[in-house]
Amino acid sequence: FFISVCSSLLAPFRCSQHPNGRWTVQAYHGVYCNGEGDHQVMAIVGGLACLMPMGFVAICMWVIIIELPKRLQSADVKFLRGCSFLFMRFRPGAEIFSVLFLIRNALVVLCPLLPSPSGKVVCMNLILYGSLAMVAYSKPWRVAA
Repeated sequence: FFISVCSSLLAPFRCSQHPNGRWTVQAYHGVYCNGEGDHQVMAIVGGLACLMPMGFVAICMWVIIIELPKRLQSADVKFLRGCSFLFMRFRPGAEIFSVLFLIRNALVVLCPLLPSPSGKVVCMNLILYGSLAMVAYSKPWRVAA
């Protein structure tokens, strides 16, 4: 869900070049990527809307890093049930991986915005291989494999 929302919000910034040298928005071929008119409005709305997923990641970081230790100590069951979607997949002590996965997913969405095809592939590979190595080394999952 997070990836699809972020991808939709970044649609005005995903442009493709045509043989005549002009750039258009991939999803809307009638809109030129020139920062004027319709594209300017789309870019402003898309840029402002990108604050929502960034805010969600910031709130998740605050919940996991600051609030969770305090609420665990005070045995706040209501809070734990309400925020369990963030940390119940992970073993105790590895809750930060929920935030790391959100950041990874946001970076995966940003890869297609790079202009060169090889840059897109290299960026995606670095992110996914780095994530794989991190998970393989730390084994954050609750159930042992």
